[in-house]
Amino acid sequence: MNLTFDKSRIIRVLQREHMGKHSCDPQGIVDIINQNVGSREAEGDLQEMIDAGFSEEHIIRSLNYDISRLVDMHKYAEGIRGKNILEIGCGANVGCTEGSNYQARELSSLGGNVVGLDIDSSPNENYRHIQVDLLRTPIRAVLPSGFKPDIAIAKMFFDSPKLARRLRKGINPSFVEDICGEVYEMLPQGGIFFTQAESIESLSSFSKNQRDVPNEGERILEKLGFKNIGEMESACLEAYRKM
Repeated sequence: MNLTFDKSRIIRVLQREHMGKHSCDPQGIVDIINQNVGSREAEGDLQEMIDAGFSEEHIIRSLNYDISRLVDMHKYAEGIRGKNILEIGCGANVGCTEGSNYQARELSSLGGNVVGLDIDSSPNENYRHIQVDLLRTPIRAVLPSGFKPDIAIAKMFFDSPKLARRLRKGINPSFVEDICGEVYEMLPQGGIFFTQAESIESLSSFSKNQRDVPNEGERILEKLGFKNIGEMESACLEAYRKM
């Protein structure tokens, strides 16, 4: 594919920006940038942006969003390659925005051993996709034998309108605490949970048919034994470490 701009120059621009900003493993940052610019799938996306008339500056700014999110994950998790990664609610459901399970795909392409759970199917993925209704089935019951996550991710899951509507019927008032508790039990000491306390707070209120309780999400996570170690502004996520 012949791009109409200098791809290698864009890679150098992105490397200069992110190498100077982060102190984590530089090879991991290089891998993330190459995946978002140099892969065949990425080149196809870039060509579409070029054909649409976007400037090189706009393209770099757009690339920076996803790269910053992945670099932050790489930093807090102390690497992605070779890690067992569990994404709860990986966003495969029909009707979501295009490519809504992109994160599981990206982390798998970067060398993570990714298992994604979602209520809907998603065939032919580059990660292990498991269709499951977590209101009916515990996480442990569907994980592959011997799979123990080093990293867990749950953001879209707690933001799901479909799940909120079901919980509002009073099916399981402790559902949110139960899911967070399962994650805590599965992670090793020092394991990382990427989520958002505000999303946990809102869904917990839905499940109990009450108004949002300020800081309830943080309280649920801290009570379990998670510690907030940083915020990822690029993705509206927070990193919590199992203490």
